[in-house]
Order: sequence, then C-alpha cells, then structure tokens
Amino acid sequence: MDRETWRRREAEEDAKTRFAQLQPPERQVMELVVAGKTNKMIGKELGISVRTVENRRARIMKKLQVQSRAELLALVASDNLTPCAS
Repeated sequence: MDRETWRRREAEEDAKTRFAQLQPPERQVMELVVAGKTNKMIGKELGISVRTVENRRARIMKKLQVQSRAELLALVASDNLTPCAS
C-alpha cells in the first residue's frame, strides 16, 4: 500500500470514528445542516428551539473537529462518507 492510500484510509477511519460520537439528535441536525437549512428552518422542522439547534450544532462541530459549515461539508463529502449510517 502506498503512502497516499494509507493516508486516505487513515483519514477515513478517523472521520468515521468522529461521526460515531454523534448522538441521534445531533445526527438529525447535521443532516439538515448539510442539506443547507438554516437554524430556524431546522428548529421548525424538528420542533425544537433555535437555541437547541445552535447547541447541537456546536456539539457537532466540536465532536467532528471542524470550524465551519464548509469544513463540515468537506468532511461529509470526503471519501463518500455517509455520516448518518450507523
């Protein structure tokens, strides 16, 4: 196995480990964030307050070790990861 393949596999395993840390409510919010919905839209769809959405998003960002929505989208897109799969 060459170095690049090894690095890709290591990054994929790391991402899967981070996604596994998410609780089901966090996964729901993450799916909707990735779908491009706003906090207000997410709150309305899930029947929770905007503040609850903000708190869950903050936990998601911390657990996945990303700083922005763009980084979150890149992580989800990388190596065809499916964050919502158990």
